[in-house]
Amino acid sequence: MYTNTQAVNITKIQIAQALRYLPSVNPEIEVTAEFIGEGTFYNIETAFVVKEQHLFVNLNWFNQTPEPEIKYTIWKETRHFYQKQQVEAFQKGMPVLEDLDTLEQWESEYDVYIPKTPITENRHYNQKIQIDAHTFAAALMALHCSKPDGSIDVVLPPVTAEQIVERASELYKELIKVPVTKDKIDRNGTCPCGSGKKYKKCCMRTGFFE
Repeated sequence: MYTNTQAVNITKIQIAQALRYLPSVNPEIEVTAEFIGEGTFYNIETAFVVKEQHLFVNLNWFNQTPEPEIKYTIWKETRHFYQKQQVEAFQKGMPVLEDLDTLEQWESEYDVYIPKTPITENRHYNQKIQIDAHTFAAALMALHCSKPDGSIDVVLPPVTAEQIVERASELYKELIKVPVTKDKIDRNGTCPCGSGKKYKKCCMRTGFFE
């Protein structure tokens, strides 16, 4: 069981790691760990709440969830946080790092998946922006396990690393409902995950469609 301070410190470190792989923007993120909502919630749906420049971590979820899933979720939510920051900057006429088409797509969708309250019964994993965030998290999980020098995080025993990759793959496939395909995917073609990006710049390195 982690204390509030320990949960905040762990989350801040993992968010900082995730931000390294986003474009060169450093939104000021304040992480607050606390109990969210009434009752006990352990699932990915109630793990985080985004409000302005704050990510609120559900301590119930944090203390009942395996470490690989915590990492996966934090990285996914960091991507969401970045997308939200970019959309808001775009709406205010401020400089942004994403292209117009991407920002317009995000603008039309990001309000759907960022919960306004801690509890939501709606699941929107078919949204392109949600798929994009899950792709980002899955890619970081795979990258995390492929770095023997521990440059992203601690060095993990091979068996543990394999389990993390397997868990990330299961989460990824469950959440975005990966389409079945028997044909070889064109590396310059559109990624089957639905993100709208080229395959080589999206899921190719994760191996999920091989």
